[in-house]
Amino acid sequence: MVKNIFLGLAIALGSGLTASADTIVLTPSTLTPGVGSLFTINLSVMGNTDELLGFGFNQSISTAAFLLQTISINPFFGPDLGLGNPQVSAFTFPGSTASTVNLVMFTFLAQQVGSGIFTVAADLTDPNQGLFFLNDPAGALDGYVTINVQPVPEPALGGLVALALLGVLSVARFRRQQKVAASRE
Repeated sequence: MVKNIFLGLAIALGSGLTASADTIVLTPSTLTPGVGSLFTINLSVMGNTDELLGFGFNQSISTAAFLLQTISINPFFGPDLGLGNPQVSAFTFPGSTASTVNLVMFTFLAQQVGSGIFTVAADLTDPNQGLFFLNDPAGALDGYVTINVQPVPEPALGGLVALALLGVLSVARFRRQQKVAASRE
């Protein structure tokens, strides 16, 4: 009987727990980088209503069009915990109570023309993955963004013509200077 009362109380209290009203945002520095350029994607939480203590997630890229160069965790959370799975994890105490919290900045190299999807995902059945709060249960940490790597634009025809004209004028000037120098000898 006492056991059933505690079980009922635990269920009633547990059902009152709601996750923090947060939104995962992936913000790229550009959606259309040129081949050979570096670009970044920032991962942040918006609408935080609790104390955010840490996070853990995996990341993936669906294409060879761009390559991950570096992962920079917000120094507030300290270094990556190095768990391996999840690929990125950090924890601090006390946590952040800010409404918007920057978690990670990813830097990529655009390698070849093409479209690809960058994804972050947390498996909430894994105790090391998700968003971790002081008062709320672990929250989802899932998002994606599509990046379209563009070819490097060819120089404009007008620029090439101007460069050619400059070359012709330089050669003509050089020849004139040689004739003047030869006539003085």
